[in-house]
Amino acid sequence: MIERFPMGPANILAYEFREELTKDDVERFHDELRRAIDEYGSVKLYTDVHKMESVTPRAMIEDLKLTPEYVSDIDRYAVVGDQRWQEWVTELGDLVTKGEVRYFRPEEALRARRWLRREYTLEEKARLAMAGRRPANQGGRKKKTKGGLLRGLVRAMWAGAAATWAMDRVAQFIMDRQSPMTVLREKLARVEGLDPSHALANKAARRLGISWRLGQPHPAGVGVHYSVGALTTAVYDVLRQRVEFADRSRGVLFGVAAFLVIDEGIKPLIGAASSPGSYPLQTHLRGLAGYLIFGITADMALRALDGVEQALERVSDDGQIDYESLIEEMEQLRPNGGETDLEHYPRPWQPQSR
Repeated sequence: MIERFPMGPANILAYEFREELTKDDVERFHDELRRAIDEYGSVKLYTDVHKMESVTPRAMIEDLKLTPEYVSDIDRYAVVGDQRWQEWVTELGDLVTKGEVRYFRPEEALRARRWLRREYTLEEKARLAMAGRRPANQGGRKKKTKGGLLRGLVRAMWAGAAATWAMDRVAQFIMDRQSPMTVLREKLARVEGLDPSHALANKAARRLGISWRLGQPHPAGVGVHYSVGALTTAVYDVLRQRVEFADRSRGVLFGVAAFLVIDEGIKPLIGAASSPGSYPLQTHLRGLAGYLIFGITADMALRALDGVEQALERVSDDGQIDYESLIEEMEQLRPNGGETDLEHYPRPWQPQSR
């Protein structure tokens, strides 16, 4: 069963789970959560599960069905439990939500409640911003990001294109300096003598009943190449906002992972490339170098887009910059914390002396 109890502000929902959790309990819990999100835009959640004894299969299925609807609308989520598996589930939940999720032991319940109620310090906001996570709202309805899916596609296409172009330049630079024998061995190992993107485009053409053999370079092969780059960058853009160490590596770990997963794994698996052992060592090292540049460039491009989006958020609907808010943020960031006369800052409506 689930019992709700009050905990300060109305946008904090607090529950105690006891004995057996049923499908009806889960539906009521999700209904209340959905209504609160509709009213406040986002919520903070507290669940004490250390007295819960069991969960029915239907309750588990219902919870899995309903949770994805608003997982991004929970700013903070405190889970109080005493089982190791509850802690693991909490850590997993922290990877798939933009808010913060923390696990507390029963003796830490008071600390969990204080954590939910308190506001973020400036240092914590900056740390969360660097990790791409959203600080909890000060109250009221949150400002929704416009064009979520479209925005993500545009970001991935732009950053992926830049990263793919940089990777190709580096790979070609290295290849031009490899021995003719190494280059020949690589070309003999290729599927149909083509690079993986063109080989994949050829396979797709045959599946569609198109009886041509694509040469290299060909728009279809280049399109496949850049599409893979955009898709890979989209995955990284999601990961860097949810996994702190992925963001901190500035694209290096992403580049290595992309090389291992795509070049060494997926491409041979789908028949776009021969087995990794068929290629000389220099080919693998060149591929790794190229993907490292890919990862670093994608990270730089995405961070540049982050900066553009943050700048645009300072512009009001009528196209004017909110200077007062900007100056307040500058004041907060001053090391001495002193006050500055706002009249010393230039305004767009004030003529500047020469």
